Amino acid sequence: MTKHNSKKIQTMKILKLFIFILLISKNFYALSIGTNEQQAILECEGTTNKKTLINAWYVNEPYQYLIATSNGRTTVSGMDIELINAIAAKIGINIEYNQDSWYQDQLDIQSGNADMTAGATYTAERSNYAHFSKPYRLEELSLFIIESLAKKLNFQNVNELTAQIRLFNLHLGIVKGTVYGDPKFTDFLYNEKNRDIIEIYQNDIELVNGIIKKEIDGFISDRIVGSVNILGRAIDRNILEVPLNIKTPIHLIFSKKTVSLNIIEQFNFAIDDFLTSNEYKKIIKTYIYHILLPKSIDARWCHIIGLLGCLAFAFSGIILSSRKNSTLFGTFLFAVLPSISSCIILDLIVNHDTGHLNFYFTPSYFYYIFVVVLLGFTIIKLFSYYNKQIAEDNYLEQSLNNIVAICDSFGQATFIIIGVAMVIIHKIKPLSFWGPFFAFITANCGAILRDFIMKEHSIKRIPRGVSIEISILWGIAFSVLLDIYGSNPNYNTIKYSMIIVISGAFITNLLAYHFGFLEWRFRNENTNLEKQT
Repeated sequence: MTKHNSKKIQTMKILKLFIFILLISKNFYALSIGTNEQQAILECEGTTNKKTLINAWYVNEPYQYLIATSNGRTTVSGMDIELINAIAAKIGINIEYNQDSWYQDQLDIQSGNADMTAGATYTAERSNYAHFSKPYRLEELSLFIIESLAKKLNFQNVNELTAQIRLFNLHLGIVKGTVYGDPKFTDFLYNEKNRDIIEIYQNDIELVNGIIKKEIDGFISDRIVGSVNILGRAIDRNILEVPLNIKTPIHLIFSKKTVSLNIIEQFNFAIDDFLTSNEYKKIIKTYIYHILLPKSIDARWCHIIGLLGCLAFAFSGIILSSRKNSTLFGTFLFAVLPSISSCIILDLIVNHDTGHLNFYFTPSYFYYIFVVVLLGFTIIKLFSYYNKQIAEDNYLEQSLNNIVAICDSFGQATFIIIGVAMVIIHKIKPLSFWGPFFAFITANCGAILRDFIMKEHSIKRIPRGVSIEISILWGIAFSVLLDIYGSNPNYNTIKYSMIIVISGAFITNLLAYHFGFLEWRFRNENTNLEKQT
């Protein structure tokens, strides 16, 4: 009995200990739940029904910047601002804006002085004081650096990039508080060991000023932000963009101290719905194309095509001038008229103070055209001197006709691009209508003016009406291509679209010339004449 009682007592003790452990665990669990709930209440107390959020922002064109209104005041605008307003409107929340630096914006989110900010990359550190929305766009990083130094770089990944930055001691600029996509790359840029080559600035404008003042060799930035800042500044050194192949999701972030999870959930639902909407595509297209198109047109390859287009018009002008027995000055005038007059007319229609003519027709083109005119004028004059029957040579006449048709076709094809580009640069809507209309102006007005002044009708060429219709057709095609890629524009899609349109318009013009397509008219005049006889 004694043994039996002792076992029973021992079993009871174990059972009591087990019950005690369960009670303690329950209390700890209840305490932890209560603490979390209390913390959530402390973080979001009084914000459940918040209908106005303070958005901290900093100058970061084209995403966030100030513009002047018609009444002389300034207001915040930009792609991120429009996206925030559109998303917030879907859930009935008003947004107020407070400007400061990006670094200060983070401090304001942390302290609760601001409710939200845009353009943030996720980090574990930021998640301690901020809630992250779903991504609303992607950011691509690029290195903007002096051309001579860019040629030294050849990397396939972040490790090779950082090694070469250190190897060549490239002095680069970054913005304080910015996360540069890859954690290893960000750590490298902020590492104290690299402070001898890494300069920290307050914003992207200071980065460009650093290059101008020759404080740095280059800077790292969002590809769109870096492009717009360089395009808008006069820099005496050639700056090249080197893509880093680092793409980062960009979020809205909300202060944990002032914004409830309910509001963040509403934003997430609105973002999901908004990203598939035409309004989102329209905003992206308006701002991104506004930057990428001028940059693409300003690229070296596009300048070469533009120069070839101007020279093509110059060659046809020289041949036509030789038929009219024009002077050297007259020949130069007819050679330059198709290219320069179209751009001037377009600039006058849009805004004669903009100077966007420089995107496609630079002063150096005049020198090339003058040299071509001088050589062409001299060669034709010498050829005429040694061949007195040049005007009666039928084979030569047909060859010259073909050259004029080829040159005019290529010149008009290249100038379709500038017309559509101006519509996007000046944000003229709708693109589907004004794109083809401006393509017609740039591709044809100069040639029409030249032919009107010369009154040269003896040369066989593409009927003017047909060439106008072709330029409008390919203007529509270019507008459609840009619209298709509007939600995700990039340099390659723009470049390939340009090449397709130029090649297509050129070939179409040549086919119309070869097969002798006639203008579309209500009645065929030749048929009517036959009936009358």
